Amino acid sequence: MQALIYISNPSEAFTPAEIRLLSSDSSSKNAVKGITGFLCFHHQTFIQYIEGEEKILAELYQRIANDSRHTIQFVLTQDDIQTPRFPAWQMKLIESELMSELSVEPFLHKQLALMKSSSLLDDKWQNMIWRGVDIVANHARGV
Repeated sequence: MQALIYISNPSEAFTPAEIRLLSSDSSSKNAVKGITGFLCFHHQTFIQYIEGEEKILAELYQRIANDSRHTIQFVLTQDDIQTPRFPAWQMKLIESELMSELSVEPFLHKQLALMKSSSLLDDKWQNMIWRGVDIVANHARGV
């Protein structure tokens, strides 16, 4: 399995209803393909985490990257995760209030934005990003 997280900016404004519909549609499609993860939309920025089998995840990412509704700003991948972090979330929409409550959304956004600089692409920064994702996963499991 692989995991991927990215940040992107919409090409045009999204309403809360459009974000919910996007998440719902993605959830239905991902369920068929065994993809799990979450989507957060806050301050006109998407943060999306997806996980699944390598080939299926690569195909999904290509569709995401070619979607004209947004522009991907940064991608971080981690190969070969042992187990899914979000096995029950085909594409959970995480409301920005929860991400703020957990102090994760600002953290993830800031760290991913900082990682755009090639000088920061080291294990320490990547580990910080994955710790933020794990905070969300632990909350999802009630840990």
